[in-house]
Amino acid sequence: MAADKNKIAGDCWKRGTEALGKANWDYAIEMFRQSVRLVPDNKMYRETLRGAEEKKYGNNGTGAKMASAKLMGVRGKVKKARLTKNWDDLDTIAEDGLAVNPWDAQLNKDLGDACAGRAEAALDVSNEDRASGFQLIAIYSYLRALKATPNDRELNRSLAKLYEDRRDYRAAISCWEKLRQLDPLDPVPRSKCSQLAAESTIDHANFEDAKSTKDLMADHEVAKRIKSGHEVADGPGMSLEADLQRAIRKEPDNKDHYLKLADLYMRSKQLQEAKQLYQQALDLSGGDVNIREKLEDVELFEFEKAITEAKTKAAQNPTPENKKLAQQYNAKFVRRKIQVLTEREQRYPSDMRLKLELAALQMRCKEYRIAIPLLQKAVTDTRVRGEGLVRLGICFIEDAKPQLARHQLEQSLNEIDHETHPKMYKEAVYLLGTICEQAQDWAEAEKYFSMLLAVDYGYKDAVARLERIQARGK
Repeated sequence: MAADKNKIAGDCWKRGTEALGKANWDYAIEMFRQSVRLVPDNKMYRETLRGAEEKKYGNNGTGAKMASAKLMGVRGKVKKARLTKNWDDLDTIAEDGLAVNPWDAQLNKDLGDACAGRAEAALDVSNEDRASGFQLIAIYSYLRALKATPNDRELNRSLAKLYEDRRDYRAAISCWEKLRQLDPLDPVPRSKCSQLAAESTIDHANFEDAKSTKDLMADHEVAKRIKSGHEVADGPGMSLEADLQRAIRKEPDNKDHYLKLADLYMRSKQLQEAKQLYQQALDLSGGDVNIREKLEDVELFEFEKAITEAKTKAAQNPTPENKKLAQQYNAKFVRRKIQVLTEREQRYPSDMRLKLELAALQMRCKEYRIAIPLLQKAVTDTRVRGEGLVRLGICFIEDAKPQLARHQLEQSLNEIDHETHPKMYKEAVYLLGTICEQAQDWAEAEKYFSMLLAVDYGYKDAVARLERIQARGK
């Protein structure tokens, strides 16, 4: 059956190529689309399809006339497919949209996400060839999207992950270097560059040690064996875990070997093993703060895992004891995370995201007066200004300062909207409505509740509040 599909797809591609030579764009596109439908993991079919679509529109860079209006329905379908993680449908819908505008950055990103999802599904059933094909198409699509939006951090992260999955460490490092330039205060890109550089060195050494390419094991196979607890290796190049264990035995005072193995265990969620190795690396380093942070991250991850398990148990068997246990775990986690982030906030005073995260935790503990100065500093960073202003408004409400709250919330509406931050936007508008209502500023209260109902008619008690306000004028 697969052979038949490949043959039919090949025939369609040939007919499309012939039509392309005669400038019969529509027929060429239809033939290439048929090839893609039959063999969706073939990168060449996607490339020729995109080339034909671009020629149809004279390489104008914008696609069909009134493309934006024509794509409104497509974008709605894209959102639905994303919500259900139906990658096959998202692939088809994105292709429908790209037929209207093949340069559209979001649709190219959508196609990349769809193919990345289909690659993961193929790996789950051990179809590595199909997975590789989808990965290549995802990379191709992300690169097209990045031409229009080169500073898109989410895109760069997605592309870096794909390169890493394919062990193309140089390309992955390039993506993380770009992310480091975009946000110098974010510690993750710096850490990933170091990790990938180390993995690249180990991978190269493993390749050199292997007797043939058949001796090399794919990353996902190594991960499976580590997860299953049956990692066995007889010599260099057969297992990254075993190679690092040998390196530790050879150089027991080299902290870097412990760190690399700990990072490997963290990726496979072997928390206890990772924790032990990070502790050994910390001892060898004499208390290196970066290693201590890794150890803290493991501890917090363990807390989160315990909370999830406790909540699941309480949901399945909602006894008072189970509910209390889940609450206790959550309270301990929040207290410990506040302690960790407080130290880091002092260590990295320019990191405004850190201040925002710490403030959010303080708000969970109802420590609004501690959260306020953190948020006032955080809002100086335009990247988190919208959320910071909304949180400031909430803090001032809780601290019985409604006029200060109103000012912060009104400012927040210049930073956020319903499309990009729906939950935050609705909360801010609702709170503004209630503040104005309490201040008997009826016109403004009516305005804000009307704004809210225009995007969510069932939000809390907004309908009842608006009707009460409108009834006053009758």
